[in-house]
Amino acid sequence: MLARLTIYRLKMFARDKHALFWMFAFPLLFVFIFCGILGRSQELKLNVALISEESGPIVEQLVEGLEVSEMFKFREDLGLEEAKRQVEEGKVDAVLLIPQGFSASLFSGKANLTVYYDETRTQNAQIVSSVFQQIGLEISKRTLGLERFPLEMDLKGIARKESLENASYSAFFIPGALTMALMATGLFGVGGGIPRERDRALLRKLATTPLLKIHYGLAFIFQSAILALLQAVIII
Repeated sequence: MLARLTIYRLKMFARDKHALFWMFAFPLLFVFIFCGILGRSQELKLNVALISEESGPIVEQLVEGLEVSEMFKFREDLGLEEAKRQVEEGKVDAVLLIPQGFSASLFSGKANLTVYYDETRTQNAQIVSSVFQQIGLEISKRTLGLERFPLEMDLKGIARKESLENASYSAFFIPGALTMALMATGLFGVGGGIPRERDRALLRKLATTPLLKIHYGLAFIFQSAILALLQAVIII
């Protein structure tokens, strides 16, 4: 009897288009507007720590080419360990390390470059690597007479520390949207279900059946729990 009553309430809820909109469509629309549009950062530049262990004309040209790019904000005042720590804390997006002997290794065709990045944002390392290789290829053709840029990128991910400072906009907003959706469950569940059944005289009819009062209340609880689970899955 309890299972049948719960299924009945879910079917009745599915027929209510207004309830479906306010409990499922509206929270999703809310999240899309505030997280997908308003929550996007207007700053498109990546904060990159540039660490050069070598100086020379080739390295200087590469660094100048990177600094001219509008995609990056470079910091050259950090040591390697400090830069890696700031990647963990979310203050720096990536670390570009130019090792000692880099210029000489270009002619031998075995040049290596290391990029440390936040492992949750692999695209940052790919962007840095791609731009560096493009700039390097142009410089190789212009100054070194090479038809290719003999460089291998060593990408090393760094685990980002979990903290409120590193949390994204959606990490704060989605729990609030989910709470709002759960409150709507109470409005269209027990809060609206009992008055509607009273107005339709269903409560009197149910009182003449073998249905237990506790089963009547539990059916509302199970309905709300199932709907709340669906809301959580859809929104998150």
